[in-house]
Amino acid sequence: MSFNDWIQFVISLFVICSPFTAIPVLIALTPHATKEQRKLTGLKVGVACGLVLIITTWFGGAFLSFLQIKVASFQVTGGLIILLLGMSMLSSNGVAPNKELNDDSSAIVIVPMAIPLLAGPGAISTVIVTAVQHPSVFERIQLSLAALVLGIIIGGLLYFSTRIEKLLGLKGLNVVTKLGGLVLAAIAVETMSRGIAALLTCYNV
Repeated sequence: MSFNDWIQFVISLFVICSPFTAIPVLIALTPHATKEQRKLTGLKVGVACGLVLIITTWFGGAFLSFLQIKVASFQVTGGLIILLLGMSMLSSNGVAPNKELNDDSSAIVIVPMAIPLLAGPGAISTVIVTAVQHPSVFERIQLSLAALVLGIIIGGLLYFSTRIEKLLGLKGLNVVTKLGGLVLAAIAVETMSRGIAALLTCYNV
């Protein structure tokens, strides 16, 4: 894998993971977290996303094959989870002011933030396909480094989510939350439709 190919892979994963979409989600899911808690949670989400993609690089394809799970099925399931999250954000009454502690803020790090919001079906399937095309150990190390860099970037962006909340204010944040929910719902429908289309093709329907 050349350096240009590596850069294109990082950029592709960044676009697919869409970390800017995760910012209003993190804020909405941690309404009572302190500034320090939210920063730490954002960093943890970035690390978790990078680790998920690294593990997928080395074992993703074999794991899905072992469980006899098609990537298309993973797309449908991940899309459904994102849809439920988006609908929850759309139906919420707004984000509460940031006054109380939220001891469970770390519970959202893996699900739904890292999986399937960031390292979702699109990112995982992209990593699996790219890993199959670059099977050597050195190339897998390159792909793992790309996942690590992406995780650092995502963690850095989410680290400043509190500043974004302060900049927007409560009303602006509520609007962003609604828009974020709408975008998530649209992404979910697109993800599920692709998964369903792929499943129908697999079964010659």
